[in-house]
Amino acid sequence: MRAEALPVSPVIPSKSPGATSGLPAPSAVLETFDALLEAGRLPEARRLCAGQMLRMFDFIALAQAKVAGLVDSGRSTEETLGGKDDGTWAFVKVSSTTVFKRPFLGQDSIRSVQAVHFYRSKRGWLIAEMEELEGPGSPVSLRTGVPDAAEPSTGTGNLFPVSRLAPGRAGEADRLRYRLRLKNGGSLAESCRLTPDQTLVKAVSPSEWILENRRHAFIRPDPTRSRGSAPAALPPDSLRTYLASNAFLILQDSLLIGTAARVAGRETDPYRIADTTWRWVMEHFRFQFGAVLFGTSEGILRGMTGDCSEAAVLTAALLRARGVPARIALGFASLGRGVFIGHAWCEAWLGGGWVGVDAALREFPAGVERVKLADLDGRADMRIAATNLMMRTISNLEIEIQGAWKDGGSLPLRAYPDNSREAGRFFEEILKGMEGKGEKDF
Repeated sequence: MRAEALPVSPVIPSKSPGATSGLPAPSAVLETFDALLEAGRLPEARRLCAGQMLRMFDFIALAQAKVAGLVDSGRSTEETLGGKDDGTWAFVKVSSTTVFKRPFLGQDSIRSVQAVHFYRSKRGWLIAEMEELEGPGSPVSLRTGVPDAAEPSTGTGNLFPVSRLAPGRAGEADRLRYRLRLKNGGSLAESCRLTPDQTLVKAVSPSEWILENRRHAFIRPDPTRSRGSAPAALPPDSLRTYLASNAFLILQDSLLIGTAARVAGRETDPYRIADTTWRWVMEHFRFQFGAVLFGTSEGILRGMTGDCSEAAVLTAALLRARGVPARIALGFASLGRGVFIGHAWCEAWLGGGWVGVDAALREFPAGVERVKLADLDGRADMRIAATNLMMRTISNLEIEIQGAWKDGGSLPLRAYPDNSREAGRFFEEILKGMEGKGEKDF
């Protein structure tokens, strides 16, 4: 699949193993799919998809139309690394370099190693799933079972989760109850984090949970205490990973060290360090939907532009540089009206627990209109983790707000009949930001 067809997965497998007798090989199916997309024959292209890819089809088609002219095909390359076929499932592993005519996702080119998974239906091989890999030697397993929606449907619904009901004012609630469901019947235990602030109320089924989010409550430091009078306690050994430097959080960067020291000043209390850092990022960082996909702290600090992922990385790096354990959370968050979009935010270890420090949405502690699905310490490639998470959940995750409270009192929920249109608007802004054209900030 070409980069212009799926921005996070720039791949065209040219060959594949194991064509089943009488059926086009998986590689031929992919080439046909690509040609149909380019010709605008979307109903025919949709019929070549199953499962994850069928759910993502609207996203793929819109992305194809938006960025088709950005790829420099003359300088882009791809190489098939091999694959496997058991007659029911197949995969092809491909390494590719996609070069852009102008920056896309903040980059001039994207290197990717990817596994493309195929399912053999009655009509032949269908493209079922795309999986980003860390490198050419990464293991790939053949899928099993039958993908959901293995036969074409007439539509895929909203790309982002949309709740028909939502609190009238975004960010007002301090407790939220919602129903979470994976449309494909997948296990939420493998996709959703349960924490002291995101708790399970009821497991209706493995793929459907009732959850409750509470805004983190912790005792803030005494404002009358002399600042800088006592050093912060060292974290336990289990938290030292969240103080380490890595490929994304580059703590040896002299600019980062100096900036973190200047921002924190004489503060040694972790809460105050988090608060001053959060405020500094909000004031100095320029937010733009879809601008970059997980840059490094070194590059972010010198450009000071990006989306939620860059704000989270920068915040986490500044905190680690001052001795406050920090990590990145991934999931979905709402900007209001019950529309949830893919989101990343920083979490800091404060007062014996993880607390959301979200400069992009201007929330500390982070608000409750969000669903945390994963957390990252930065040792593994965060771009790959975020890409695969979105591919598993886009057009697959349902979020339905069932109740909201503030200070123990119930808040009324308001119906938003046009919020599907609002979700589409957010997606358009993200695509503009990917192309470097977006003007919409968080």
